[in-house]
Amino acid sequence: MARDTVPAVAARAATARRNGAPLAFAEVEVVLDAATPAAERLAALDADAERPDTGRLRHVGSSRELVRLLVELAGSVDGVRLHPAVLAVDLPVLAAEVLPALAAAGLHRPPVPGATLRASLGLPRPANRHAAARG
Repeated sequence: MARDTVPAVAARAATARRNGAPLAFAEVEVVLDAATPAAERLAALDADAERPDTGRLRHVGSSRELVRLLVELAGSVDGVRLHPAVLAVDLPVLAAEVLPALAAAGLHRPPVPGATLRASLGLPRPANRHAAARG
C-alpha cells in the first residue's frame, strides 16, 4: 500500500463525511530530528527490523516541519493521531516543541481532567439499543 499524501488524506476525510462519519482523523507516523537527524534514525530503524507499510502519512524531519504539516491537515480533518517512531526520543520532542506550537496556533487544547474521550471529541452519547427491548 502506498504511503498517503495530504491530498489523499483530505479526499478520504471528505468521503467519510459524505458517508456519515461523525469525525475524520489522520494517522501520522513521526520520526523527528533529535540528537541524530530523523532520516538517519529512520534508516537505522528500517535496518533493524522490516516495518510494514501502514499507508499512514509519515513525517521525517524537524518539529517545525511537522507543525506546518499538521496546520495543513487541520483544514481537512477533525483530528490527528501521532505515532512516534521511538517513544523515548520522539515523544519528548512532540511535548516540548510541537504541542506548544499547535496550542499557539489554536490547534491543540489539553484534555479536560476527568473528561471522557466521547466528551472531548464532542460526540453525542448513543441511544441504548437494549433499553427499547426492555420496555
